[in-house]
Amino acid sequence: MYTYAIREKGTQKYLPAMKNGRIRMRGFSNTDPVEGVPPRLFPTKRSAENALIAWLQGSWEMHQTRSGWYGEGVDIYPEPTPVRERMREKMEIVVFVLNEI
Repeated sequence: MYTYAIREKGTQKYLPAMKNGRIRMRGFSNTDPVEGVPPRLFPTKRSAENALIAWLQGSWEMHQTRSGWYGEGVDIYPEPTPVRERMREKMEIVVFVLNEI
């Protein structure tokens, strides 16, 4: 069975899997590649590519705007805040082979 992960080329660090109690963050877009933590695994290469594209856009947060005379219209939408250090050339998608022991 093949799975995919996102790795930083120069340091060989992976974007981490998050689990309650181990890494407490606001979301996957707020993480950086780290060492010594299990990597976040993706079932398909396309899902890893999608996650990398979203991660490269920056740290995603929910924004809210109100409209109307009394603020009755509420729009809630996600928007990324760019992170300058994130560059496509520094990242790669790698394949893992999972075997039953």
